[in-house]
Amino acid sequence: MELSALSVTLWLIVVIHNGETVKESDLPTPSLTVEPEGELFTGDSVTLKCEITTDGDWTYLWERVGPGGSPAVFQSVTEKIDTQSFTVAAVDGDQYRCRVRKTGGTQSSLYSTPVNLTVKALPTPSLTVEPEGDVFRGESISLKCEIKGYSGWIYQWEKSKGSKWTAVSQSEYYTVNTDTLTIREDYVSNRDQYRCRGQKTDRSLSSHYSEPVTLSVKEKPKPELTSSRKGPALRGQPVVLFCELGQSAGWTFYWSKHTHNPENEISTETHFYTISSVSDSDGGQYWCRAGRGNPLYFTHYSDALRLIVTAPPTPSLTVEPEGDVFSGDSVTLKCEIKSDLRWTYQWEKWNTWRWSAVPQSWPYTVNTDTLTIRSVTGGDQYRCRGRNSDRSLSTYYSKTFTLTVKALPTPALTVEPEGDVFKGESVSLKCEIKGYSGWTCQWEKSKGSGWTAVSQSEYYTVNTDTLTIREDYVSNRDQYRCRGQKTDRSLSSHYSEPVTLSVKEKPKPELTSSRKGPAVRGQPVVLFCELGQSAGWTFYWSKHTHNPENETCTETHFYTISSVSDSDGGQYWCRAGRGNPLYFTHYSDALWVNVTDGSVILESPVHPVTEGDYRTLLCDTKPQVTQKNQTTSKTTIHTVSQSDEGASFSVLGVLSSLMAVTPYILVSIVLGVKCYRARAKSDEDEEDRA
Repeated sequence: MELSALSVTLWLIVVIHNGETVKESDLPTPSLTVEPEGELFTGDSVTLKCEITTDGDWTYLWERVGPGGSPAVFQSVTEKIDTQSFTVAAVDGDQYRCRVRKTGGTQSSLYSTPVNLTVKALPTPSLTVEPEGDVFRGESISLKCEIKGYSGWIYQWEKSKGSKWTAVSQSEYYTVNTDTLTIREDYVSNRDQYRCRGQKTDRSLSSHYSEPVTLSVKEKPKPELTSSRKGPALRGQPVVLFCELGQSAGWTFYWSKHTHNPENEISTETHFYTISSVSDSDGGQYWCRAGRGNPLYFTHYSDALRLIVTAPPTPSLTVEPEGDVFSGDSVTLKCEIKSDLRWTYQWEKWNTWRWSAVPQSWPYTVNTDTLTIRSVTGGDQYRCRGRNSDRSLSTYYSKTFTLTVKALPTPALTVEPEGDVFKGESVSLKCEIKGYSGWTCQWEKSKGSGWTAVSQSEYYTVNTDTLTIREDYVSNRDQYRCRGQKTDRSLSSHYSEPVTLSVKEKPKPELTSSRKGPAVRGQPVVLFCELGQSAGWTFYWSKHTHNPENETCTETHFYTISSVSDSDGGQYWCRAGRGNPLYFTHYSDALWVNVTDGSVILESPVHPVTEGDYRTLLCDTKPQVTQKNQTTSKTTIHTVSQSDEGASFSVLGVLSSLMAVTPYILVSIVLGVKCYRARAKSDEDEEDRA
């Protein structure tokens, strides 16, 4: 405004100087217009026109301020342009103004109002696909090209063909409608690419290209029909059917019952169909499909879903712990309803003549679907039922549950090995609650006047129902007891009767023979290992030496030689063993087995004798065919000494006493001599072996 006033003042000075006097209000003001009107974009040209309503021959003066200059400093462009209008490339921020002067004169008009050019960047259209997301075979699609915020555009379409883009226009396959391109259903192909750009309707100016879109074409979908009920629907409850398609936006859903009949279909804008209160008439088969677009494009029908309507369920009543319940036990009853409805639970107990609600007080604890009873009583009866959350539907009552309560058991405590226990032998105690399962055992040992717990240690091995005491920790008169502990809850049995260990010295068996004297060749001989008790023992037999590697074992306490021979003669020992690891008794004393041919038998002691003992030796004659009786003679050693070991006795002296007894003495003499010689030789052999 300061520049305009200055210009007018200067003009007035010139006019006055020339002798002209003109009022400022009488000066004309031109109007400045721009073509095109509206938004200008990069690449646009504008035509500026300076117009004045006063008639005359005018010369036009133009001035411009560039985008980098001061808004108050205009630069004259008269040297180049003196016409009423001119066209120039649009530059953002440029300002223009004009004035006029009479041709050949010096008087000029006022300046026009300046115009300010605003030039915007070329827009990029947005390209969208309808329907959104996946497109299915047999479905037409529409592409929409939009330059948002601007008007006056039409649109050009292109399709990718190989590495090139080709123009798309109205045809039998394409319908172009302003900003929309519709592709016929049979011309829609997977992976096809399209793009668009805008074209100004009033001049030759194009926008940028849109981002291309790539079509994703899939097979015609088939929805999945599901129900809010996993099983049969109960009369009176709501049921919701769901037509699952992966995407529901833009689809309308169609529901059929009993048959696929489009005329009887029910449509919903959502993918679910609600039956608010199901009845028997709602039962049957259902299908669904979805449709969208114009004309309507339909999916396949879903598979059929059968809706079964039933009466309310009957709860099942279970008890924890399972199995036996004992005095002092606590039990938990559970009311189970096979239904996905939300239920509240009602518990009732039989009281003499009627059912009444279980109170929320000791000994009862109610927690939704469970009822816990402490300190149970045998014979009590309980039942339950369910009601849905809005109390509009109730189940039937469960079966009645009757509590059976047993007395606490008393374990049986046994000792292995049975009977006496011997020093150096480990002991196993077994705690058994017969007739029941699910118990572990707790062990105690008497200590003074009290009992202390026994657990796994270096002296004790605990294995379920067995306590093994290490051999060097077994003591005479020790007392032990046990009781059962339920594995699934805190409940103990009574204590067993205590057992008192009886520990004795290691035993020594006595080895005897079925023969009181020498064994006759060919006859059987049985050796007996006498221990006082034989149950639970295995017997081990040695010959000549104590060699465990050459021992023969038997399950019985006797060892039989079915037909004795000379090689069976010699010293024998026995011992017994039991348990794991094996516990052995002492060895027995040695037993001599003497083998003879049997004609004259000299019977000597079968066991070693002690010096100073009194011993009698017998000599028998085996009866001959013609003899009626067996004859026997004897000699006595009053005091046995070491010098008698292996000594030969005068068999002839013994036989002489037999001469007066029998007329067959000569035969006996001969046989006696043979017996003497055989005996003497046998003794020599024994000495050699010893």
